[in-house]
Amino acid sequence: MLRPLFICAIVTIVAIACYQLLKFTTLSSLKFLPMSEPTWSSGYSGYLHRADPHPNPKTFTPIRSALELVVLRNSQVEHEGIDLAIFSDRTVIDSKGGVRILKEHDFEGIVELARLVNNLPSTTGFRNQWRVQHDRTGRPIDRILYAGGKLSPIPRERYEEEYTETSVYGFDKHQIRLEGSVGSFTTLAPPLWELVGLAMEARESEREEPDIAVLDKLKAILGNVY
Repeated sequence: MLRPLFICAIVTIVAIACYQLLKFTTLSSLKFLPMSEPTWSSGYSGYLHRADPHPNPKTFTPIRSALELVVLRNSQVEHEGIDLAIFSDRTVIDSKGGVRILKEHDFEGIVELARLVNNLPSTTGFRNQWRVQHDRTGRPIDRILYAGGKLSPIPRERYEEEYTETSVYGFDKHQIRLEGSVGSFTTLAPPLWELVGLAMEARESEREEPDIAVLDKLKAILGNVY
C-alpha cells in the first residue's frame, strides 16, 4: 500500500520541479528577447503630396501675423535650416522653399498636433529640449516654434516672448526612449514624435534646387530665432 503512495509522491515532486525549471528558463529567456522597435506613422503622412500648388509661388510673400508654426533644423552641417512653416491660410513652405496649399484636413490635423505639443510639460532645459537616447552624440536638433497666428508685425528682440518652443535632439523614426524623463514621459511624447516626423517629410522636397528667394522671405519674418 505504501509503495504506490511513494511512487505518486516522487512523480508529483518531479512534476513540480520540472514546472519550476521550465518557468525559470522561460522568464530568463524573456529577459534577453529584443524589444520590438517602435515604427513611426501618422494619418497625415504624405500631406505635401496631397497639397495643391500655390497659384503664385514667385510673388508669394509670407505674412508674419499668419504664421502658425515653423520647424527649424540645427545640425553640424546646417546651422540655420528650415524644415517647414505653416500659415493660417493653409500655405506651407518646405525645406527648399517650395510653396503649396495644404488640404484642410491635413492643415487642421497638423496644427492640432502643434497645439498638443505646446501643452506638453516643459523640460526646464535649454530650448525646452527633449533628448532621444542614442549611442553617439552630435545628432541634429529640430526646433518647433509655435506662434498660433498671433505674431505682431514687428519681431521682438527676444524670440522667446513671441513663440513657444519645443525641440527634439536626435529624432528617429525607430527610437523614442529619452535620455532623461520629462514629467511622466520616459519616451518621446506621441504628438511630438508625430509632428517632428511630419516635419521630416518637408525635408524630402521634390525641388532639385532651393528657392533662396522664398526662404529668405521666410527667414525675414521669423525674427531673432537663431
